[in-house]
Amino acid sequence: MGKDFFLEIGCEEIPSRFLKETAEAIATNLKNFFNEEEIEYGEIKVYFTPRRLIFYVDKVSDEQTEKTIKIKGPSKKIAFTQNGEPSPALKGFLSKHSATIEDISIESTTQGEYVFLNKNLGKKETKYLLEEKLPEIILSIPLKKSMRWDGVTFIRPIRWIVSL
Repeated sequence: MGKDFFLEIGCEEIPSRFLKETAEAIATNLKNFFNEEEIEYGEIKVYFTPRRLIFYVDKVSDEQTEKTIKIKGPSKKIAFTQNGEPSPALKGFLSKHSATIEDISIESTTQGEYVFLNKNLGKKETKYLLEEKLPEIILSIPLKKSMRWDGVTFIRPIRWIVSL
């Protein structure tokens, strides 16, 4: 069971012909963010007036699902010496990824046998991910016409942002 997320962007009056398009673009960015970060969420509801863009997302998970990535390392021939000991190439690969010899597996690919590392990236809390990515979510929308002030580009100057 997740919590609800509310985002309100208050700005100077947005022309009506750009209003829906701007709101939908930010909603799409929110959707993409939740999917890319593997954060479970419910429905995204969008409301707008000429001076406000409002996004309500229900059932947002408190943290992302645990991420594990598979990293391809050196080939088996290069990874081990003739005695079966780890080679400098394998030791370098392991130290680069802060892993041990127990963390690796040998898998066959179309190019031969390779060393693979399954690295657990853990979970991050949604509130910290949102805090980090929210400016990008809001400001990275494609705009036909925009204004620029203090190094920020948006359809109209932003006056306030509420994020709960």
